[in-house]
Amino acid sequence: MTPNAVFGIGSVHKLVKWITAHLLIQDGELSLDDLVNDHVDRPSLPGVTIRDLMRHSSGMPDIVDVAEFMSAATSEQTREFTYDEMIGFLEASSGQNAFGSFEQGRLAGFEPGIDMSYSSFGPVVLGEVMRTITGRTMQDLVDERIIDRLGLDNTSHMGLEPDPPGLTPGYADAETPNPFFPDAASTLSFSTANGGAMHSTAEDLLEFISAIFGNADFLGPEAVSALTSDALTGAGMSSGLGVIQFDAWRSRGLWGHAGFGIRSHSTTVLHQPETGVSVVVLTNLNAELDQYETNLAVTESILDALSG
Repeated sequence: MTPNAVFGIGSVHKLVKWITAHLLIQDGELSLDDLVNDHVDRPSLPGVTIRDLMRHSSGMPDIVDVAEFMSAATSEQTREFTYDEMIGFLEASSGQNAFGSFEQGRLAGFEPGIDMSYSSFGPVVLGEVMRTITGRTMQDLVDERIIDRLGLDNTSHMGLEPDPPGLTPGYADAETPNPFFPDAASTLSFSTANGGAMHSTAEDLLEFISAIFGNADFLGPEAVSALTSDALTGAGMSSGLGVIQFDAWRSRGLWGHAGFGIRSHSTTVLHQPETGVSVVVLTNLNAELDQYETNLAVTESILDALSG
């Protein structure tokens, strides 16, 4: 295992997408207070802003809770789902998540901007907003604004590009089978439907998180401050403007993102604002989702070593 070993980073791709949005905001192409439905007609999200998408305060359920999507993705694992197809799954959905029940793609009793419930539909909708505004796909914007600009040579788009050399194999045991399609071709449906998962390395992710919190020429102080300020708290976690904080991370003051499941890879990209330290942990054994206890244990050991 080396700093250039390639892993699927799961939902850490969301942090990449949110930072791309922050860069568009810095350039005046987008505003946190823009209403989502000023840019896209579907889904109907009255009063929901770009800020709400980033803070998981849109009222949309998570993708994995939408049975219609999970059934389609499981049966058609090599299919690239369109935006309209994904919104169709959302609009037809009903069920329950940690917040409560939902019907027709909206959580019951949810107040956008006040309540918080994690949703992977956020980057899906954000990608369509960006395409409408710029005429370019999320993939192209991420390449231009982040991957090429920071020289992240070992970071790529899962499913939309060939598997990179050096991709680390993933493992799962009989008690905890991988829920998110370990085979190469089958990553396409889940990746594209989820707003686009990615591959990366510890070295590239450290370069990325260091640029966010330590390079004022990349992300300005106002945007950096906004990442962790005015956070909303939901079941087991809080969400700022692009970064999250699981309850288990709070005592260490850690913010960042985590990704789980695809090809049995698990990723945490964490930053401790008080000390300015960033830690990236990537693992390749699928285990029961436990708020990334293994990743957190490694992170805490590193922090303890650095603090003497």
